[in-house]
Amino acid sequence: FYGHEPEITLGMLRRELQEELSLSDHQPLSDLWEDAEKIHIERVLPLYNGNLTRAAKAMGYAINTLKKKIKDYG
Repeated sequence: FYGHEPEITLGMLRRELQEELSLSDHQPLSDLWEDAEKIHIERVLPLYNGNLTRAAKAMGYAINTLKKKIKDYG
């Protein structure tokens, strides 16, 4: 079923996120996942004053997953 789902493009995202990513409307979101996820983490962490436990819970991540993503994304 995975191959039969419609492709999500940048044009389907909120205009604000489109501008931050600065990419073509026709580029698949799968190519943009890491950039979008990094932006999301950067936006959520300040909402919880840098508290990784609370931010991870709010994003639906395990704390170790969030720590790894922060390390990977720099």
